[in-house]
Amino acid sequence: MIAFLRQNLRFLGAGLLLTLFSAFGQTWFISLFAGHIRAAHGLSDGGWGSLYSIATLASAVGTRPRRWTMMHSITGQRWRASDSSLASWRSAIS
Repeated sequence: MIAFLRQNLRFLGAGLLLTLFSAFGQTWFISLFAGHIRAAHGLSDGGWGSLYSIATLASAVGTRPRRWTMMHSITGQRWRASDSSLASWRSAIS
């Protein structure tokens, strides 16, 4: 085991650094500081949860247009999920 660690130290170190630097914005990383944030701003557990939920939903809404733009550039056409799902729903109720 020690021989493996010595032989692969640079790869393991790079993996550790990549893991740590990709943690910003991840739930587990934010949870490390949740207690300090709640105490600094006087938030209850419910208040913190509400704020975190609103921020999560806002970030999801903010990324929506970029996903459509990427899909357009990859496929070269406009794709709408509602077309196929609406057609199958109409045939199911007919």
